Amino acid sequence: MIIRKIREEELKRCYEVMSIAFEFPNKATQTNDEIVKEAKEQPKTRGQEYWQEKWAAFEDDDKTMMGFMFTIPYTVQFDGQEYPMCGIGGVSTLPQYRKNGVIRGCFEHNLPQMYEDGVVFSYLYPFSTAFYRKFGYEMCGERVFYEIDLRAYTHFPVEGKCVLAEGQSFNEEIASVYRDFCGNMNLMCVRKPYDFPDAEGRDPAKDCVYTYVYVAKDGTPKGVMTFTKEQIEPYVFEMKCSQFYFSDWEGFYGLLNHALAYKTYYKKISFWLPSHMDVVSRIPEWAMVPCKRTVAHTGMNRVVNVQKALKGARYHGSGTIAIGVNDPQIAKNDGVWLVSFENGQASAVERTTKTPDITMGISDFSRLIAGSHDTADAVSLPGVLVLNPSAPFAGVFYKKPIFIMDSF
Repeated sequence: MIIRKIREEELKRCYEVMSIAFEFPNKATQTNDEIVKEAKEQPKTRGQEYWQEKWAAFEDDDKTMMGFMFTIPYTVQFDGQEYPMCGIGGVSTLPQYRKNGVIRGCFEHNLPQMYEDGVVFSYLYPFSTAFYRKFGYEMCGERVFYEIDLRAYTHFPVEGKCVLAEGQSFNEEIASVYRDFCGNMNLMCVRKPYDFPDAEGRDPAKDCVYTYVYVAKDGTPKGVMTFTKEQIEPYVFEMKCSQFYFSDWEGFYGLLNHALAYKTYYKKISFWLPSHMDVVSRIPEWAMVPCKRTVAHTGMNRVVNVQKALKGARYHGSGTIAIGVNDPQIAKNDGVWLVSFENGQASAVERTTKTPDITMGISDFSRLIAGSHDTADAVSLPGVLVLNPSAPFAGVFYKKPIFIMDSF
């Protein structure tokens, strides 16, 4: 088996392999040359711009593709700074080659290369958490799916209005609200214009996909939602939001006010939000009408460069701690790291031969440094071993806001 990045003439085959593996029709009519030409000259998505960032496994003839994955470069937020991240997607193996180490081989080649390329984080949405944990990925955050009955609240006292975005109108306002919403949340993607859905042109009359921007009384954009009409029972509909974010709580209230305009024939509005945002206390009624909140994980994170993550992390107070990390895929991460921090920032991060205060695998390190757990839960995880109970764990591992909205 040969593992390498794809060549130009193999791009279309990647999409064919993915369609066969996931059993959905590939309706593309373009030739490989046409697909490559469009990606090079007029990329409309991040996947097109980075079309060559695909690792594949081939039979020994170096021609027959067995499976592949793409690794799309992003920039994400982490503790107040921005770092390179690789989004993993399209992970596909043709059925006849499954259980032959195809994806394992791709990861074993890809992860060390990510490190050499300066990547600090990698992220994916798993079909199996146990499978991807083998490669250092771990669940690191939660999101909440809200289903709010439109009878659960009345008009909120905000004075702005919602405006329909058509064509390319409001692209700058939408991007501004997204940046506000990102705030200090770890792992939120720093978006380019093409990362916003339908940024090339919105046609709600044709597509029945509706994007509204809430604009405050002073003209400041503060909320964005994109929704479709979903039938949930005969003559009963749901306003299903694929995008729902806001600059502040006025923006949140303004979006919900707009939903009331559909109350005659819509039963509820639904949307995803970060788990740390308190929506429950802002909706008056949760008992007499059916409102729901469903918690789900947001995907899996992996630290690709332990030293850079430790250098960029935000700490509480001052102290010194030795952290042992076991990373089977990236040897340069493996070992004990001595971290000195002062007034919330790392002053030194270096390898040491000292006995570690705490040890863990790269998967646990990846979620804990991102802020998945508070200190007490972090040090009691099954894969975490505390060797020095007096070490300043609370200064390093503590709960942080985490969310990600982009798919890949």
